[in-house]
Amino acid sequence: MVRSALSMSSAAFALALVLGGIASPAQADGLGGIVSEVRVGVLDHDAARDNQTKTKEENTVDINGELLFTPVVVGVSETPFLQSILAPRPMVGFSANTAGWTNNGYGGLSWEWGLGAGFFFDFAFGMDIHDGQLKANKTATGAFEIDGRPNLGSRVLFREAIDLGYRIDPVNSLSAYAAHISNAGWLASQNDGMNFVGVRYGFRFN
Repeated sequence: MVRSALSMSSAAFALALVLGGIASPAQADGLGGIVSEVRVGVLDHDAARDNQTKTKEENTVDINGELLFTPVVVGVSETPFLQSILAPRPMVGFSANTAGWTNNGYGGLSWEWGLGAGFFFDFAFGMDIHDGQLKANKTATGAFEIDGRPNLGSRVLFREAIDLGYRIDPVNSLSAYAAHISNAGWLASQNDGMNFVGVRYGFRFN
């Protein structure tokens, strides 16, 4: 069963806290003082379902693109980990499915912590809008159709994502990426949710 949005959020934030002891704040200049970084990647769409919840969309391929803007500084701390929390980067992105299934657009905030030796960890939280199926249609008998697509419940969903990456130099990076979308059972009764995993390339404007 796909994990709820709250469960994934808690796990990702707990990992960020563990990493906090060795964290350092992200750099923040950017292109024109506005765009901090561009990331593009290839994702496994509707990934990591168990056998009982497999769908027709599972393991197709998404093309992902994301813009991260320069940090919004809401406070100042002498502790590098806390300073990163106080300076999130707004972001917008999309995932386009190459097999014609569910496409996504999203936006939110992203927090980054340097881990030393060029490695970094990102956690992002925001909202997702999609063109997928909300709920299965009813048949003449009143039963729900089994059509093999995830029933996402609501058009707008919560989205959480993590990047674990390596900065090749101050400009270029590679990262492993995972994201989850669902309505957490708050916005609709049906809530199949969806996972994405893949790799991304980042180009940072310094």
